[in-house]
Amino acid sequence: MAQRPLLKGDQWAVLLDAPANGERLIRHYTLGEPDLDLLRAKTADHNQLGLAVQLCLMRHLGRPWLHDETLPPAVIAFVAQQLDLRPEVLADYGRRDTTRREHAAEAQRYLGLRSADRSDRRAAPQTKDVRSLRL
Repeated sequence: MAQRPLLKGDQWAVLLDAPANGERLIRHYTLGEPDLDLLRAKTADHNQLGLAVQLCLMRHLGRPWLHDETLPPAVIAFVAQQLDLRPEVLADYGRRDTTRREHAAEAQRYLGLRSADRSDRRAAPQTKDVRSLRL
């Protein structure tokens, strides 16, 4: 029996990448009042926006903002607009790598998520690349 990939390359991008526009952006990156309360507790604009992006990515994609990841400008603009901030303030975010890590951990706690542990790893499929899974 022939095997076929679980998803095609463009389908993986839709699944794993931040949305660039449209309904997915609104559905997954809209902040609620409890979110805004958490974010407004940060005094610096760039930290409010940086944590907001971390929170949105963690909620939608289940992962933090990667160190060298460039997000679609539409994501930054959409999140910044909700905080009444200019997207440009994000340029000052994460100058300390520790800030990104702390915000990722804060978003994880806020969302009630946890890091995978040994039991999770034992239960996971034994493959190096999930993209190689076959039906």
